[in-house]
Amino acid sequence: MTGYRFDCAYCDECVVTDDVDDLKADAEAHLETHRDEMREVFAVAFGDRNCQNDCGYVFPADVDEAVGFECRACGHDNFPAFVTQYVYWRIEKTDARGESVGKREVGDESDDDR
Repeated sequence: MTGYRFDCAYCDECVVTDDVDDLKADAEAHLETHRDEMREVFAVAFGDRNCQNDCGYVFPADVDEAVGFECRACGHDNFPAFVTQYVYWRIEKTDARGESVGKREVGDESDDDR
């Protein structure tokens, strides 16, 4: 039986579940505790991208200009959209012992638009 795991890059926490949707939810909830630590990663990942609220605001591409997750124009919190993408790309498949067997491939079960 295989499962899924997420290793937090900010602490020693390792989330392991049999269900990928449960893993996404648990990992996203865990990362809320690291919100401030994730600002620089957000600035790199979301730099030059529009606010998820479609207000027209474009986040600065320069890390030095990083403003955080909240949109300067409308106040929308972009953290949930960012953390969903962050978790998606860091999910690993595991074997029966919970050991990593590689990254989840696009198209695997429960592959959704997140």
